[in-house]
Amino acid sequence: MKRGFSKLITLLMISALCLTACTATTNNNNGSKAGDSNISTNGTSQEPKMLTYAMSKEPGTLDSSKSQDDLSNEILFHISEGLVRSYDSKIIPGIAETWDISKDGRTYTFHLRESLWSNGDPVTAADFEYSFKRFIDPNTGSAFVETLYGVVNAEAFNKGEITDSNQVGIKALDEYTLEITLVEPIPFFLTVLGANSYFYPVKQDVVEQFGDQYAADETKLITNGPFTLSKWTHESELVMVKNENYWDKDNIKLDGITQLIIPDGNTAASMYDSGQLDYLADIAAALIAKYPDAHSALAGGVQMLQFNVDGYNEETGKVMSNKNFRKALSYAVDRQGIANAVAALGTQPANRFVLPTTQAANGLYHDEYTFSGVPSSAQPELANEYLDSALAELNMTKEQLPKLTYVAMEGKQKLYSEALQDAWSTVLGLKNIEITVLPTPQAIQATMNREYDIYVQSLDASEDASSILDYWVANGSINWTGWNDETYTIMYNTAMAQVDQEQRFAGLFAAEQYLFDNGPLEPFLYPGVSYIYKDYLTGVIKAAQGSPSQLIYADINK
Repeated sequence: MKRGFSKLITLLMISALCLTACTATTNNNNGSKAGDSNISTNGTSQEPKMLTYAMSKEPGTLDSSKSQDDLSNEILFHISEGLVRSYDSKIIPGIAETWDISKDGRTYTFHLRESLWSNGDPVTAADFEYSFKRFIDPNTGSAFVETLYGVVNAEAFNKGEITDSNQVGIKALDEYTLEITLVEPIPFFLTVLGANSYFYPVKQDVVEQFGDQYAADETKLITNGPFTLSKWTHESELVMVKNENYWDKDNIKLDGITQLIIPDGNTAASMYDSGQLDYLADIAAALIAKYPDAHSALAGGVQMLQFNVDGYNEETGKVMSNKNFRKALSYAVDRQGIANAVAALGTQPANRFVLPTTQAANGLYHDEYTFSGVPSSAQPELANEYLDSALAELNMTKEQLPKLTYVAMEGKQKLYSEALQDAWSTVLGLKNIEITVLPTPQAIQATMNREYDIYVQSLDASEDASSILDYWVANGSINWTGWNDETYTIMYNTAMAQVDQEQRFAGLFAAEQYLFDNGPLEPFLYPGVSYIYKDYLTGVIKAAQGSPSQLIYADINK
């Protein structure tokens, strides 16, 4: 869901959700009043247990309501805590110590434990009510609001059809009881709450104090998670220290976590080799041979070739709205070759939109609903047939095609763009596709503004088969493609209204096929990740659901 954006992505099999009240197994310890953010030694060691690792870019925002990407999700995972937490691809209690689900599956009643914000104030059900309603408030500008459209009147409130937030099915019944009422049962609702950073609570008085500057640095936010943000030097480093007010602080062994911003993968690897990093979270594909003991896994998302059917301008819109032209670009791509040459270990070519690890009613979705999709290797003959059909429909030659703008992010996506541009030139003879490389926030903004023709979209798809499909309904919050297909929207909504799970998945499969045949997207890759950590470091979780790196229960024993 990044998202989004983006968002932004990480999945193994979806855990079975509790259908009865679940109970925490860890100690409830509210800690003392906040005040000292200094790092203290933990246990008998004289040295603070500080885990240091690197990411290629800094998070886009630490305002959880506006978070869109895995970079934001990863920091927020460590400094915040929602009602439930997705840890190691399982749903465990968070601030909600227990919960009840009504027999019809529509009403969730969360019973909150007594816990504190990092400044010592109590965390209450009202904090969650405020945070959820802020997320869907159209004035907030949240990216993935449709993830909460299953809540009674959430969509109507977000779209301005109602203005009274009290009509939304999210209510604090008392100080420590929160009730959420759904329009229809959502079997994976707890996963939605636990795996997405935008459902972490925000503190109302702090949000109102700082306004647009909320969460701009470590002085402008208060959080409630295992760690607090102690320092944020933009484009350089983020430092998190143990939150002594966290309810489960006794089980947090690290004194802190330092995340360095190291754009170059070779530099990060050298720092790991020299002992400056304890954990290498993402090994560049070219360096895999150096680390024979590295781990690898699917990262939990899907990457797609995304096309703006309206075009960057009217001239390019005529081309990008042509389905045969889009199919020509897709079938010219050697997905397996790109995965082998550019992507991280564990990356697989994507032949369809739903992940191969996604569960359906009676097993894996891919096993129950087979679909050949797009081949892993390039299909030059078929690609050129599509191109010839497109050119005939457009009444153009290759030389008459307008310049098309491919917007790419810095880093790995730049490498993807170069490989794709080469494929389109070599297989199709197209010389009119120009790459514009932008920093991540600017690339996302350009896509939101539809100032692009081609883009590689990376989205989390780890919750359910619907996770990736619901983005593309008409006027979806991140459907920045200009494709607003009423047939697809009806197919998707009809499927999601089915209470019977076999009927729901069958409907989703039909929608997936329709999207593949007619939509503004082509499957590209299922991203993988390769990583390694020092032998003195334990408790590192690389998850395919929720935050990619989960270090809250890590420990250092040198």
